[in-house]
Amino acid sequence: MEPYENWPKEQYSRKVSASHAFGEHLFKHVREEALRDFKLLEGGTDRELAEQAVDATLYAVMQLLDGIFLNEIDGKHQAEYALIQRIRDDQGVLLEENELAPDGEGLCMGFQGWRAGDFG
Repeated sequence: MEPYENWPKEQYSRKVSASHAFGEHLFKHVREEALRDFKLLEGGTDRELAEQAVDATLYAVMQLLDGIFLNEIDGKHQAEYALIQRIRDDQGVLLEENELAPDGEGLCMGFQGWRAGDFG
């Protein structure tokens, strides 16, 4: 992962770095955990199907956060979900806050790269 001190100063590029950090954490902590029980499946169709199911689920969550779906509550209201990243130093002091979704740089755009191990 790119060290925080090396993130670009320019706002767009900085949000891209923030999104890649999220993607790396998502795949490290969520995807790997979801696939942990499938480690006994050493390749083959069953392992591939498990990976496809996990990836499809994670991608659908990215779509939800990116605002792809119309999340109706009733005829007059809808819900929007936001993903906020807070960067804190080792003392817990808030250094920066980034909205990654829905007003970020598009989590769905980064997903395939993350799946291939490209986190920036």
